[in-house]
Amino acid sequence: MAVNTILEMKDICKSFGPVNVLNNINFTLQKGEIVGLAGANGAGKSTLMKILNGVYSCDAGSISVNGKVGVFNSPRESAKAGIAMVFQDFSLIPTLTVWENLFLAHEPLKRNGLIDKEFCIKKSREIFKRLKMEIDPEIYLEKLPVGKQQIVEIAKALNQSDEGVLILDEPTASLSCTEIESLFTVLRTLKEQGLSIIIVTHHLQEIMDLCDRVSVLRDGRIILDSPVPEITLDHIVEALVGDQIEHADFHSGRSDSDEVVLSVDNLCMEGFWTDLSFQLYKGEILGIAGVLGSGRTELLSSLYGLMKSSKGQIFLEGNPVEPGNPSDAQGLGFFMIPENRHRHGIVMGDSVYNNILIPVWRKLSKRGFLKKDTGRNLVQSLIKRLNIKVYSMDQDIASLSGGNQQKAVLARCLSSDFSVLLLDEPTIGVDIASKNEIASIINDMAHDGHSIIIVSSELDEMAKVCDRVLLLKNGGIASELSYRMGDEISEDSIMRQIQ
Repeated sequence: MAVNTILEMKDICKSFGPVNVLNNINFTLQKGEIVGLAGANGAGKSTLMKILNGVYSCDAGSISVNGKVGVFNSPRESAKAGIAMVFQDFSLIPTLTVWENLFLAHEPLKRNGLIDKEFCIKKSREIFKRLKMEIDPEIYLEKLPVGKQQIVEIAKALNQSDEGVLILDEPTASLSCTEIESLFTVLRTLKEQGLSIIIVTHHLQEIMDLCDRVSVLRDGRIILDSPVPEITLDHIVEALVGDQIEHADFHSGRSDSDEVVLSVDNLCMEGFWTDLSFQLYKGEILGIAGVLGSGRTELLSSLYGLMKSSKGQIFLEGNPVEPGNPSDAQGLGFFMIPENRHRHGIVMGDSVYNNILIPVWRKLSKRGFLKKDTGRNLVQSLIKRLNIKVYSMDQDIASLSGGNQQKAVLARCLSSDFSVLLLDEPTIGVDIASKNEIASIINDMAHDGHSIIIVSSELDEMAKVCDRVLLLKNGGIASELSYRMGDEISEDSIMRQIQ
């Protein structure tokens, strides 16, 4: 191991059942280096990092930290060796203060057995000073914006292991552009202080902007390992997918129907928008774009009965409707796939089979018992149609990659009857190849006559499939881009309109 090498993972292998996830992986990290770890969903990057963090054990191979070979059987053992990991889903508790979150399960005690609050607050201030961030340790976490909650998560990791290696899993997934810049400033500060950082991300431009080196996994192997200044974005993309992805024209061949499926008239929601009106046509894919806080998600939530608008009407196929809850909305013909698939989209710990059949469970049941053959045939056909990578429909959906989990959620809606599909950030946290597959699935739904509304912060993905895009700004629809009317729908044209 070289003098400045702080971490060396050598010949790491890992399998889950019959599936080989990691094959003789060799990965190193230097002191004060930021490495971007990229790969398609299912490539093995999260598994590799969970082995380093002690969540999983490897089947073969060795790990050396600061020259000491160790096997980590738990995150606590990994932390003792100087490894800290921040997962994509925050481990913070909103109703606790910042300092309480930083010391949760590690509270220092006074001689009388009580928590040493003064020490905790003082240490918290020292950590934020190190990060060059002004965050009050005594404020309740829920009062902080998401960007600062991410900083608190990093501070918590540093508090438990303040030197060595920091692993960040998709750290920018829920952040605005301004919050991402603040996060990058913090990470550069930590790098200057000698901390070594691994960033697992699907956002390749962030690797180019922030990282010193990039490692790309494909099919459980390291395909590319190179200093960032020596390569281009195209090199990373080629390593990710193996060959060039065909960029299909998703707009060609779709009908330009004038049949109105959904009409929204003068919808109001305090704090977001007033007098919002638009129409959705049969077989159309309509994009809703806007900056964070413009009310994009709230619009979908109001259509799906999750939030109540203060004024206005919703017409579905010419009939006035008022979804009081998601069950009402589904009965009317709406189906929604939420932004946070882990919390609201899938049932973790349950099988792929059960997850896909949730909407039609009663329909496929007879006297309370599921017609097993019918259910399995339906699930198998959907797995094949959507190319969901599973070794068994009975495996835990949590074991699937993010892209395959999202395709399983899309399979769920295809198992049910719906007229209008509401998609909130359908491609967030998935790799390039999976994004293209999901775009193709959405396009096929529109070809079959389904009407779709998409909210996405990934404007290039929105531009790829949408027939029209409505731009939310200053509490209303500021403008509209229409492919049918000859407007340019591109990442650049949408960005210019919403700023």
